[in-house]
Amino acid sequence: MINLLMEMLAARNQAMDRGQAVLEPELVGQFERRYDNIIKQGWKANPRRAGRAQRSRPGNLVRRLDEHRAEVLRFLHDFRVPFTNNEIERDLRMVKLHEKVSGGWRSEDGARAFLRVRSYLATARKQGQGMLEVLTRAFEGRPWKPAAAGP
Repeated sequence: MINLLMEMLAARNQAMDRGQAVLEPELVGQFERRYDNIIKQGWKANPRRAGRAQRSRPGNLVRRLDEHRAEVLRFLHDFRVPFTNNEIERDLRMVKLHEKVSGGWRSEDGARAFLRVRSYLATARKQGQGMLEVLTRAFEGRPWKPAAAGP
């Protein structure tokens, strides 16, 4: 499955490099059939158990890959969707760390202010801006404004 997903990513990246907005339907169909075959092999190796018995880790992975097929393959159909959620997790890490260390926020206004600054800095980082420079400009009254989203 890992090899197939990496092959899908490479095909998507090549298509993006060529300026394509989507992959050829035949190629997507081939990838999806291979995905389905791997899921079938996974179920054979990790059969479903009757009742509420706990599944093995591989069995749980097969179940999730089967049940969430559309979400797993969304990057293949919509080039705006990243291959991994690492960027999103990185954005949330500081929020969870603050919550863990401080136990939360004293007020809803404080939480909003913290999240507003984190969001601003995450957007700046994603658009290649230095965080210190962006903050300095904001405190000097000439804030950096992100580029408009979308095509």
